[in-house]
Amino acid sequence: MNQAKKSAIKLLDDQIDGTVRYVNILDAIISAIQSGNALPGEQLPTQRELAQRFGVAVGTVTRAYAEATRRGFLRSTVGRGTFVATRTTTGASPIARPLQCFDLTISRPPPEGCNPELVRALGQIHRRADLSDLLLHQPIAGRQEHRLAGTELMARAGLRVEANNVVVCNGVQHGLAAVLGARATPGDVVATECLNYPGVRLVAKLLRLRLQGLDIDQNGLLPDAFETACKRERPRFLFCTPTLHNPTSTVMDRERRRQIAAIADRYDVTVIEDDICGLMPERPIAPIASLIPERTFYLTGVSKCLSAGVRLGYIAAPSGMVEEVTTAVQATTWIASPLVAALVTSWVKEGAINRILDWNRAEAKARQMLATETLSGLKSDSHPASYHLWVHLPEPWRQNEFEAQARKCGLIIPPSETFEIGRGPNRHSVRIGLGGISDRKLLAKGLERLSSLIADGPQFEPVSV
Repeated sequence: MNQAKKSAIKLLDDQIDGTVRYVNILDAIISAIQSGNALPGEQLPTQRELAQRFGVAVGTVTRAYAEATRRGFLRSTVGRGTFVATRTTTGASPIARPLQCFDLTISRPPPEGCNPELVRALGQIHRRADLSDLLLHQPIAGRQEHRLAGTELMARAGLRVEANNVVVCNGVQHGLAAVLGARATPGDVVATECLNYPGVRLVAKLLRLRLQGLDIDQNGLLPDAFETACKRERPRFLFCTPTLHNPTSTVMDRERRRQIAAIADRYDVTVIEDDICGLMPERPIAPIASLIPERTFYLTGVSKCLSAGVRLGYIAAPSGMVEEVTTAVQATTWIASPLVAALVTSWVKEGAINRILDWNRAEAKARQMLATETLSGLKSDSHPASYHLWVHLPEPWRQNEFEAQARKCGLIIPPSETFEIGRGPNRHSVRIGLGGISDRKLLAKGLERLSSLIADGPQFEPVSV
């Protein structure tokens, strides 16, 4: 370590006394600069060196350096380090600089440019001999080869279905709206997990349906909660996500799926199974639809496992109900894009889907490992094939307080209440998306800042009374 860095550590060491938090490090930096002990252009220690010296997480130092930089006291140069900022006027107040923000809202594979296999596959579309045909009107349920591609994707997830039972749609959200639009009546009860992705609430509001949130555990939807709801609320539908549930990443085991299927059959409940992430696990568990196909609408798509920008989905409908779902698709969008359907079909036929999936799975695993390492010591629910995790905030954090302070620290996270169905117990947890930041090193910085924020605890502000 050079002499300048040693001096900087000595100055900070003299300033800090007792328990070290990011605010202590921040105050020490500012005090050393304002007193003239740390001169403009002087290099500070690396974040890791300082963290080791004071026995804190790297994220704690990262947060202090970031805030000092935002206030204009420090400047960072990639590849060189962090330095005391140069001010043109002695004693002038530093100008606050924009705080670097980290988007932790997105749960999907990173942007398309990150996956070389996806980029290569996209580049082949203009070479298709039938490109002009795809620009014409097509069958409402989809061309036969596009429906067949849907059956192959479903087979990979453990569901065998005939192509004539498949309707092509513009993603799972559209599929959900089409199924409920075709089958539900205003006022019908739709039972679902007490935590679920916000799109469910949008469809229910549009169609004037009532949502009934059901308790969940580490294995997904609780059978007892479902059966109790069947007796009391008599829901017509159950909407559930057994594989890589959003926001908890839960994967329901086989026995639990059998129990849910048996209850739905016993009480004549129609199941709508969201399997948008069904292709992500390398060894998927057979869907509920494989147990009770005659009363299950199975929804899958490619936005969460291949590419968010490729909006395509498939509905596997029970025999005798395909026509009304096709009519609902026609009423809401006329047809799914034949060009996009042809693109995905070519990936399936030519094997590109295997390479794209392999890359996305490996990337998800690497990002989950990064999150586990950075957020060590925190309780969370996650899965190696998921692009998000559900972090449980330790005491004394409260969900709303944390979200507010995260925004001030440049951390963008989705409000947890958007996942809540009904007014169940507040679990004081937040979903952290790992797919919105393309660069993994930048994601690591965001997770370090998140770790530091959680470790430092709430910063309560005085209230005038």
